[in-house]
Amino acid sequence: MLRYAEPVLAATTLLLLCTKNGINYPLIALALIGLVRLARAPRLAWTDPRLKILGAAFLALWLPMLASLPGAVHRHHSLTTTLDYLHFYFAAAALVIALPRVPGSARLVRAAAVAIACFWVGDALFEYLVGHDLFGYRHKDGWLVGVFYPTQLLGLVLAGAAPFVAAALDDAAARWRYVWLAAIPYLAVIALSAKRSAWTMLVYAAVVYFAFQRHGRPPLGRGRIAVLLVLGVLIAGGAWWKMPMVRTQAAHTAELLRGDMQSLDAASSYRISIWRNAARLVAAHPLTGVGPRGFRYAYREVAAPDDFWLQEDRHGQTHPHQMLVEVVTETGLVGLAGYVAFWACVLGPLRRWTAGDAIARGWWSTLVVVWLPLNMHLAFYGSYWSSFAWTALALALASGRPGAAGDVLLDSARAPLPEGTSSPN
Repeated sequence: MLRYAEPVLAATTLLLLCTKNGINYPLIALALIGLVRLARAPRLAWTDPRLKILGAAFLALWLPMLASLPGAVHRHHSLTTTLDYLHFYFAAAALVIALPRVPGSARLVRAAAVAIACFWVGDALFEYLVGHDLFGYRHKDGWLVGVFYPTQLLGLVLAGAAPFVAAALDDAAARWRYVWLAAIPYLAVIALSAKRSAWTMLVYAAVVYFAFQRHGRPPLGRGRIAVLLVLGVLIAGGAWWKMPMVRTQAAHTAELLRGDMQSLDAASSYRISIWRNAARLVAAHPLTGVGPRGFRYAYREVAAPDDFWLQEDRHGQTHPHQMLVEVVTETGLVGLAGYVAFWACVLGPLRRWTAGDAIARGWWSTLVVVWLPLNMHLAFYGSYWSSFAWTALALALASGRPGAAGDVLLDSARAPLPEGTSSPN
């Protein structure tokens, strides 16, 4: 049973994305397993091609975090964030080591991920129709939240996972002709979530899907495209009619067309005010930034007295709400160089790595969408979104088909744990 600990923990990690903090527990268990595996076969870290990509990508982000500590505005918080970040590498390493060597484990995780997504969508649609979800949770201040209650993360997570779900539907289409219709309720829930950041991320997901996942495959066909467009209009119309929050968000978005800075700021949920202050922090701390998660402590130093985020008992902002801005603000130009290096490690090599497997490509595309520099929602260095991204990266590496390189060392790392050492599950 212990040989399936890693795939079960991977599936549990995905399931607990709906809990905000519960996701930490399976990841910590995976990190302990990964630490033991690498302690047993340390050469694996620089000889196995999977772990070489993982290690290079991790160091590209983590070393700038480390370099930012001497000048961090809140050294304790930045230090704990940097040290805590290490567990993502070991958790991902556990999956990269285990899944390729355990028969059927990648399929198990894929099936679990699809089932989890279906459950989330079904639960949210039940809430939309009845007024509360299967667990009794009702709309949170007008937002459709489903099992993610009380957070508003439902649309964001579904939009981020859209490339993987699309890959699963593509894979199933060879056996079930009309399985693609399952995309309709999935897209409907993202629309009904009323999160503009989820809507824009879904657009990014569509671009990534057609650019990388559909490339070289048979076209969808005019009939299928026409059906999707018609149903898309119906979904949008239903969301507009049924959900007042959707109408409110659409009205706010329309303000972007007015052109004056005050309207643009309000239409962007006052993100422009945040970015203006972030620019001031970058000017003051250009090389290594204010430290990971230090934005919240430095915000008041540069914000004007009449700043929106300091009015009516507000206490500033916790992060810049734009991933590239966050990287530059909190880890400076060093962090920006590391961020570019991360994508250099991930984009080309991992795209080739996953070319032979649609599901692996789906996980890779999910990573691209989740950490796209244009995203304007959750914190890049935050634990929650990082958990999603590193899990997607690990599953892409573990599901790819690179050949037999490193298999001997992988076998040694997958040997039973030493007596007296348990593998968490």
